[in-house]
Amino acid sequence: MNKIQSCFRLINLLVCAALIFTPLGLSGTAPTVSAQELDSDLVGSPNALLFLLFLTPGDLIKNTEFAEVFYIDPDYKLRWITNEAAAAKHFGSDWNQKIIEINGLNELGFAFGPELKASDELPAYNPYVSLVKTFEDVRPGMLIKNKEFAEIFFVDADMSLRWIVNEQIAVKNFGENWSQIIFEFDDLSASGFTYGSPIDENYISPAELNKIYLQIEEYNYGGESEKALPLAQNLVEMDAEDANNLNYLGWTYVELGRYTEAEPLLLKAAALEPNFRAVHNNLGLLYYSTNRADLAEKAWLKAIEIAPNHARAYVNLSSLYYERGDLNKTIDILTQAIAADPSYPDSYINLSNTYVEVNQPEQAASTYLSGLDHVPVANHAVFFYGLGNSYTDTGDYDNAIKYLNQLFLLNPNHYDGHITYGYVLGKKGDTSGSIEEYKKAAQIDPSRATAHYNLGTVYSYKLNDFAAAIKEYQLVKQIDPIFADTNNLDFYIDYFKSQL
Repeated sequence: MNKIQSCFRLINLLVCAALIFTPLGLSGTAPTVSAQELDSDLVGSPNALLFLLFLTPGDLIKNTEFAEVFYIDPDYKLRWITNEAAAAKHFGSDWNQKIIEINGLNELGFAFGPELKASDELPAYNPYVSLVKTFEDVRPGMLIKNKEFAEIFFVDADMSLRWIVNEQIAVKNFGENWSQIIFEFDDLSASGFTYGSPIDENYISPAELNKIYLQIEEYNYGGESEKALPLAQNLVEMDAEDANNLNYLGWTYVELGRYTEAEPLLLKAAALEPNFRAVHNNLGLLYYSTNRADLAEKAWLKAIEIAPNHARAYVNLSSLYYERGDLNKTIDILTQAIAADPSYPDSYINLSNTYVEVNQPEQAASTYLSGLDHVPVANHAVFFYGLGNSYTDTGDYDNAIKYLNQLFLLNPNHYDGHITYGYVLGKKGDTSGSIEEYKKAAQIDPSRATAHYNLGTVYSYKLNDFAAAIKEYQLVKQIDPIFADTNNLDFYIDYFKSQL
């Protein structure tokens, strides 16, 4: 292996191992946040899911990862809205502000109805009329009242009734049409429902709570957990007995490295909701981060037991086996992850990287190829880069070039892609093309040393241009002194000077 190959392959593999095999935290099981986070006993029960998600006929919904917007018809079927004209006609010019985004919409068990076109007519209806006949039909999220009295009550998740203190609060939390979805009963006292605290100006509606949850997730997944912290702390201040709130704050503390504060919160959440998959995943992350591998393994296995079709716990568990050096077990658990959820990209990425580790680049390429048909389009650039690397490892340089070119169509400034492309062109005898690719990479990210190192190696070993090689190696020393020392660049610089 020459120095160019040794350099860029070593760096790329180390980066993949460090980044891809980092366990990920999970958001809570708030039903308005993610279908995948729902307790397993509700999965497969569309009506229960719909009520828990506060979704009703007339709502507009979409999967967070796709562009299609659907209308929920009176039969709880999804009708795809064919274009913006149809959306504007049926739902007003602000239709796009009414969309509810769901993570994992496909898991809710909806059936599909016909497409909704601008020429179609929608019936006017009260979405609940056919659903609620007796107290047994009442579900969380409904508004109900006694016919003889003015007070309106919101049915909370625990089926307690919460008095809505005034009309302004009702409009704020339940929309302008709140008065049209009230169920009246002759004698509400006969229901046997208990009463909770009133809904006043301090109340946060499910929709607003959903926004807070999503914001915390965005911050935590984006590496900005310090911004998530006050939001998560406020949730627990409002209700310290809510497992969801405890999970969000515990997860945020884990992301911040504040493990002693995270642990009691997550343990309490697990005690309140023993089948709360996200909590067990985050406990695994906590234990992994505090060098308690056995406890991490148990926590992730518990998360898998609770939700066997959710891939992230498998992927997190694979990071533990990978770190132990048990690559066969890593491959096995990642294969299970793909079978559990073929749309989860990290399963393919980790499995492909593991195949590279065991010197099976053909299997790595095959894994990436199989994932392209299943993962969201937003992840395709990562897969094209992986295919470029895998085919480079197999010596199939034509396919490597094919997929790297597809990568550049999606991301023309992919630093590592240009490094790999430069190497491939060099192997095909195109030295000038190789140099151009390394120069592109150096322009894309001047703070990284790999491109300059590879340029120095090409100039010295391919072209005998020792002056150019010295210049590139000196840049490496400025950018990354540790890398320069590891690769003994002072020795080579002195040698090259002796050849001038």
